[in-house]
Amino acid sequence: MRKRTTHPWIFSNQLLKTFGDFEDGDVVDIVAPDNSYIGRGYINRKSKIAIRLISLEPRNENQLIKDRIHDAVCRRANFLKSEDACRLIYSEADWLPGLIVDKYGQYLVIQINTLGMEKFKPVVLQTLIKEIEPTGIYEKSDSSSRKKEGLEKICEWVYKSGPELIPYEVNQMKFLADTKGQKTGAFLDQRMNALLLKDFAAEKVCLDAFSYTGNFSLHLLRFGAKHVTLMDYSERSLQVASEILRINGFEKKFETVKANVFDELRNYESKNRTFDLVVLDPPSFAKSRSSISS
Repeated sequence: MRKRTTHPWIFSNQLLKTFGDFEDGDVVDIVAPDNSYIGRGYINRKSKIAIRLISLEPRNENQLIKDRIHDAVCRRANFLKSEDACRLIYSEADWLPGLIVDKYGQYLVIQINTLGMEKFKPVVLQTLIKEIEPTGIYEKSDSSSRKKEGLEKICEWVYKSGPELIPYEVNQMKFLADTKGQKTGAFLDQRMNALLLKDFAAEKVCLDAFSYTGNFSLHLLRFGAKHVTLMDYSERSLQVASEILRINGFEKKFETVKANVFDELRNYESKNRTFDLVVLDPPSFAKSRSSISS
């Protein structure tokens, strides 16, 4: 390695040389040019991110993964007592690069995005079962990063089984995580943002553009909105959103519009259709530096 770093990623152009007998996905030790120890991480020479650090000390990797998962659960212990859903493990933030675990009610949805973490899957599952005792675990490893790591997509129950739409509660409202939908089935990171609508929603006619499965729509109606129009390009997402709104008792206060949001907004403008409140939560426009110009 060219120089000492504590950044969790080591890029391929930072490596001076490799030696020893190992395969891509194996855990390797990293040293600086002066032979001082940097840490341990798993390597993938097919990826631009050649090594992802899992430790700054030479520890047994299997025990390390178990300890990292245990520590992540402990950090969220108080939150788990009061909340039905949360992000249980968040990749590098928990020193578990390539692993995402979301808890929805009594179920877990995991996502493995790297070759190194793929090799640890048996240890990950064993430890999650021990720590959480879930009713079931669904693997939703379908991100584009898996292709860069030389991995196939996997979407299946890997521990017991469960429903296609996993029930859970957030902010005292009923939701469904769609195992056939985006990410791990829902966007838990919008939990607090949705609560901000409380001061604005009452008696408003609202538009929820890029609505996905209706998180913002449900909050708008819960906070007293008169009517909500959900707009999304995905028919399935709108169907799931409709079911979520129905089970919360709002079946007569919304409509769904399947459309390209940008085109439909121009159509609304031409017809002078207006709303009191508009929520815009579009997908990422540029997921990498190379796509910024487009």
